[in-house]
Amino acid sequence: MKLSDTAIQRPVLTTMFIAAFLIFGIVGYQRIGIDLYPEVEFPVVTVTTILRGASPEVVESEVTDVLEEEISTIEGVDEIRSQSFEGLSNVIVTFVLEKDIDVAAQEVREKVAVATARLPRDIEPPVVQKLDISASPIMWIAVSGDRPYRELSYYADK
Repeated sequence: MKLSDTAIQRPVLTTMFIAAFLIFGIVGYQRIGIDLYPEVEFPVVTVTTILRGASPEVVESEVTDVLEEEISTIEGVDEIRSQSFEGLSNVIVTFVLEKDIDVAAQEVREKVAVATARLPRDIEPPVVQKLDISASPIMWIAVSGDRPYRELSYYADK
C-alpha cells in the first residue's frame, strides 16, 4: 500500500499524525534559541601598552619586541602581529582554534607580567584583553556638512 492510500483509508490516523507534527513544531519553535548576534569567541588576545612621548622605533625596540619575545613561548600560538605607533604598542596574539580563550588570556597575562620587568619604567601597565566581537560597532556612519557639529550629531542619531 502506498502512503496516500493509507492516509485516505484511515483519516483519523492521518489527522493524529498531522496534529502531532503541528504540536511538535509549535513547541520546538517556542524553545529554539535565537540570538541576533550569537556569542562567538575567537581565540585572539590583544596586549596594548602605552609609553608616552616615545617614537614608533623606540616603542618597537623597547616594548613590542620584548612582549613578542615573551609571548611567543606560549603553547598554541598560531600568529603574533604587532603595530608600534607613537607612544603605543599593540600586540595581537592569535591562538589555534582548539585553545580555550580564557586559558590563553591568562597565559598571556602571566607572560606580560614576566616581561614587565624588562620594559621601560615609565610605561603604563599593559592591558591584556580578549577579542570581543559583540563590542565592535555594527555600522559606521560618516556625516559631513555645513551645519554645526551638534546638529550633524542629531541627524546621525536619528
